[in-house]
Amino acid sequence: MRLRLNTVLAVPALLALCSALLALRGSPASDQAVGKDPRELPVRRVGDFASAAEAYFSRDGKQLIVTARMPDHENHNVYILNTDGTNVRRITNKGKDACTFFAPDGKHIVFSSDRDADQLPPGDYANSANYPAGSEVYIANADGTGIRRLTFNTAYEAETSFSPNGKWILYTSNIDGNLELYRMTTNGKKNTRITHTSEMQEGGAFYMPDGKHVIYRAWKKGDEANKNRISQLYMIRDDGTGLTPLTDSQEFNWSPYPSPDGKHVVFAHKGTGDFEIYLLNIETRKTTRLTYHPKFDSYAVISPDGKTLEFTSSRDGAPAIYLMDLTPILNDAGSMTGTGLAESKPAPGQSAPASLAVPGEKHLANIRQLTFGGENAEAYLSADGKQLILQSTRDGKGCDAQYIMKADGSEIRMVSSGKGRTTCGYFFPNGRRIIYASTHLGGETCPPPPDFSKGYVWALYPSFDIFSADPDGSKVKRLTDNPGYDAEGTISPDGKYIIFTSYRDGDLDLYRMDANGKRVKRLTTELGYDGGAFYSLDGKKIVYRASRPKTDEELKAYKELLEVGMIRPSALELFVMDADGKNKRQITSNGAANFAPFMLPNNRQIIFSSNMDDPKGRNFDLYLVNADGTGLERVTFNETFDGFPMFTRDGKKLVFASNRNAQKRGDTNIFIADWMP
Repeated sequence: MRLRLNTVLAVPALLALCSALLALRGSPASDQAVGKDPRELPVRRVGDFASAAEAYFSRDGKQLIVTARMPDHENHNVYILNTDGTNVRRITNKGKDACTFFAPDGKHIVFSSDRDADQLPPGDYANSANYPAGSEVYIANADGTGIRRLTFNTAYEAETSFSPNGKWILYTSNIDGNLELYRMTTNGKKNTRITHTSEMQEGGAFYMPDGKHVIYRAWKKGDEANKNRISQLYMIRDDGTGLTPLTDSQEFNWSPYPSPDGKHVVFAHKGTGDFEIYLLNIETRKTTRLTYHPKFDSYAVISPDGKTLEFTSSRDGAPAIYLMDLTPILNDAGSMTGTGLAESKPAPGQSAPASLAVPGEKHLANIRQLTFGGENAEAYLSADGKQLILQSTRDGKGCDAQYIMKADGSEIRMVSSGKGRTTCGYFFPNGRRIIYASTHLGGETCPPPPDFSKGYVWALYPSFDIFSADPDGSKVKRLTDNPGYDAEGTISPDGKYIIFTSYRDGDLDLYRMDANGKRVKRLTTELGYDGGAFYSLDGKKIVYRASRPKTDEELKAYKELLEVGMIRPSALELFVMDADGKNKRQITSNGAANFAPFMLPNNRQIIFSSNMDDPKGRNFDLYLVNADGTGLERVTFNETFDGFPMFTRDGKKLVFASNRNAQKRGDTNIFIADWMP
């Protein structure tokens, strides 16, 4: 799922996977007020340090552990200090150290170091394109005694942290050629690789409080030296399953760290100016900005009691450690609620964003946004209501691929090949197979967009065929083998039939075939486009959209576009027919673009999208109408697009796509709402 912050980024050399940062001059906490934006919560600097970064709390919240370099020392080493800046102790004194963390018992620490790599190139912890190959993982007592080496490879191994129960050490390694996440026991045994991606570089990982999930950042392999690289945040189970994107922006998202309640993540984001720190609600994907300073702010960590944010900032010159009071965004019970939603107490100068609902939308309650940024559409539910299949251009795709996610927006994964363009995914009722249309057999690249010099038109790619597959994307089977357009497939409630649109007989008509692609039957024969069909829940009716050119001019324009593989969807009416194609009847007659009809589970009403109330024809909203054409009622009143509605089988929830709450103009996202009859 997904976050978008409409910003431009650049990655300064200051950022390293671990802070090989600079000098520490221990002294009591400064009482000087730090100049800041009035929107920022109260902040104080911890100590009068020359330079320090990436500090982490002890379990009791009384101490900080940090990697830093004293002015009179050559290398970066591990230090521990009290949270008021007093009692600074140097813990290590050999080689270059980085990425240190307290064990939950407070008696041990883990860190990475090149202390035993005298014969290897030194590398640079501050350069992601040249990390030190001699960096290994070590464990020690909190006073620096009893240092033991845990890894023994000529590879970069760093970015260490502990699991909440202290049994596992989480770290990053490129021993297999890519930066990947690993875990091992505290004696260096049972090394287990968590991530397995050839195209991404993962790192900066921390356990969630549940001890089962891990959050981390990742960018595309090859972007290490790119100052404009895109970095996203993810969550995954520590056994490597259940990958869930937390952000989906074309910017740099960095250094995630979980809150004690397990519901939020603090992270750094490169916006206008330098890096700033944000608080992300994992469930809603809403964010609250926490820092407002033109200098670098990053490496944020929340204290165990959830009341204090520790972070690194260069606001006073060299990087130093700062503490922010988070109590203004805690609820009455003392839990963190900083989500950017109405339930949170905004920071001074901030206002909570509006509800996702729009006045007048009496049928919709508890609207939740499931995707965040980019183009996401045609999200259709599994029969049990637990999953959605959708088409999306996420992950930098040039055209739509098919994805499946849970109905809460989590654990999204691509299930098509990533080749060509896809559309119209749908679940079989038993959940064991899916269908979608794809052009990949006609070419692995995205087919060209339609020629918009002819106005707003849809492309009818002749390479579109319908395929079935397992929900994990495997066992792909071609169901149509026709040189013309075959797409827009949906499945009957009993799973026996697929209804789809095809150009196989020289016009765009609806056809029915068995679930295995056999016994194709034509259901419509009228001249004009017939498509976007869905069965009623009882399987007795089919609702669809259709164009019916009547005048000589309309017929000529329709046929001319059809010959070059296009249609103009500016005038579409809704129709209903029996499941065998008989008893066709027109439902709407408003001359608008009416599309995406779906019959309610009561088998008596239809919800659909239309621009009938916009004189310019640009804004689409959702409407209800009885199956006999009476009782028209407007459902949504959003000023931009609402479309592709679908109900759960019990009629209690509605899924739809919308431009509402877009962080960037044109973003289309998926929403789910409780339906109020």
